[in-house]
Amino acid sequence: MLTRTRVLLLAGLFALAACSTASRNELWIVPSGYVGWLRLDYGRHAQPALPIELGRYVVRMPPEGRLQTSSTNTARMDDIEFAAEGSGGQQSLEHFTKGLSPRYGVQNAYAVGHAPIRQKPVMQFECVFVGTLADFKTNRRNCDDWKPGQLQPPKFEKLFRH
Repeated sequence: MLTRTRVLLLAGLFALAACSTASRNELWIVPSGYVGWLRLDYGRHAQPALPIELGRYVVRMPPEGRLQTSSTNTARMDDIEFAAEGSGGQQSLEHFTKGLSPRYGVQNAYAVGHAPIRQKPVMQFECVFVGTLADFKTNRRNCDDWKPGQLQPPKFEKLFRH
């Protein structure tokens, strides 16, 4: 009877571990003065995992604004913290995604993911625009179509005409 209880307990623990997906808040650290789209691609097996500090993923964005990781996450975009880092250290970035602002900060942020059967959605990638409202309005680039190796996202082809 004791062995049967142990087997059931272990089976339950394995089932719980298999069904849960990592969900951690994130801190994105952006190079000071960066303007443009940032993109984080999740679940890329050949890439390093995101470091964890104080219980949250730390996303240290490179100057080119594109990062890939083997980590997966299900955290909400509203729970992400942003900071700019320069020679003077880190400064918190304002997050204006609920109401755009002319000031420098995060003007737009969204995630694209998929939902495995009976699990929380798993992010495939997150896109974040950092800059002023004027920068955001004139950027006209498509973060969704940003391919690895491209220096920046491609321009939208049909949405904007001059």
